[in-house]
Amino acid sequence: MPKTHDGALVPGSSYLPAVIEQRTRIVNRVMGELTSRDTEAFFRRHPDFFRLVVSRYYPLSEELIGRYEDCWDWGQLSQNEALPWSEAFIGRFAELWNWGSSYYDTGLSGNLVLPWSEALIERFAERWMWGWGGLSENKALPWSEPLIDCFANRWDWMYLSGNEALPWSEALIDRFVDLWVWGWLAGNEALPWNVALIDRCAEYLDDLNWGSLSVNRVLPWSEVLLERYAERWLWGSEPGLSENEGLPWSEILLERYAEQWDWGYGLSYNRALPWSETLLDRYVERWAWGCLSGNEALPWSESFFERYIEYWEWGGNGCLSGNEALPWSEALIERYADRWKWGGWRGLSDNMGLPWNGHLITCYADFWDWSCLSHNKGLPWSHALYDRFSERWEIKGIAGHYDGNVRSLTPEQIERLMRICFLESKFS
Repeated sequence: MPKTHDGALVPGSSYLPAVIEQRTRIVNRVMGELTSRDTEAFFRRHPDFFRLVVSRYYPLSEELIGRYEDCWDWGQLSQNEALPWSEAFIGRFAELWNWGSSYYDTGLSGNLVLPWSEALIERFAERWMWGWGGLSENKALPWSEPLIDCFANRWDWMYLSGNEALPWSEALIDRFVDLWVWGWLAGNEALPWNVALIDRCAEYLDDLNWGSLSVNRVLPWSEVLLERYAERWLWGSEPGLSENEGLPWSEILLERYAEQWDWGYGLSYNRALPWSETLLDRYVERWAWGCLSGNEALPWSESFFERYIEYWEWGGNGCLSGNEALPWSEALIERYADRWKWGGWRGLSDNMGLPWNGHLITCYADFWDWSCLSHNKGLPWSHALYDRFSERWEIKGIAGHYDGNVRSLTPEQIERLMRICFLESKFS
């Protein structure tokens, strides 16, 4: 090994990078082992949470699943994308899987990584959930015209019409022309839209279903197209042109159709408008300020926020409290503590944009909606945070997005945890 007169390594020696690399590997291995031990200890303290996340996220073997068959959360297991999925594996536990019951509980029917094939679908045809959130909406199926035809009597054609993963073409549309739900087809952004297809679609739409076409962002929008169907578009909102972010928005376009727009939810919540203080001032009496309060595309800054302070809506579904784009700081939260909406949907507890940290959570512990907080992916999730407020969390909410670092554990640690927790009956 080349050395200088004082024994130091010679600069530029090829030996030096190897030493550093070896030491780095050792440090990383030791740190990994320490982290792994900490994680195992964490789950020993919280066995109920462990049961949820090991079922949801860990790449469990078929053998281990079979050995602890009665102990898993099978709802979570059915959503696990890291399992050794195969037709035989699915068949082995057919009576235990959650096959899906609703859009909010899709189970196997919504799982994107199953080995989808016509044979698999046919084998369990009576078990799948075919409608909302199920097979008809599943983007991972091997979609083809033959597959669609094979199960034509089972699909929910409304949700199938809205599925963007189908191999859309005018030929496919023609093939099942009498089965499509045209209101849903009109809103599907994956179709090969052009003026001719719009004309074709128009033949099948009643006045109400023109709303679906009116909010479709990928139509070849232009003022010419707006004029072509001026009497048929729905100009308002929910649904309508006013909320469509795909239009070629400009102040000229706004002014040209000023009397036809819906200035409430439609325009005021539309993120694609050319927002500026000048635009706000120009139509100050027309805007729905409750909707503007939740619009994240406005030019938010502290000065902007203060300038219109008397106009903002602090509560409600489209309000300031749920807006992630505000210039959030602990000082801002404190200054208006008595005005914010703290809980529920679109409240502070639900807002991922806050400067989340342990101090902020502790400071307002009695204000938060802990159910919403548990579902909030924006929190700095860690073992320490979980431990600190372990009595307040809704653990299923957390398990939906935070795995507690369970994937860092070795299979031996997983089995040890399961044996200890199950045998001691710690799960509730």
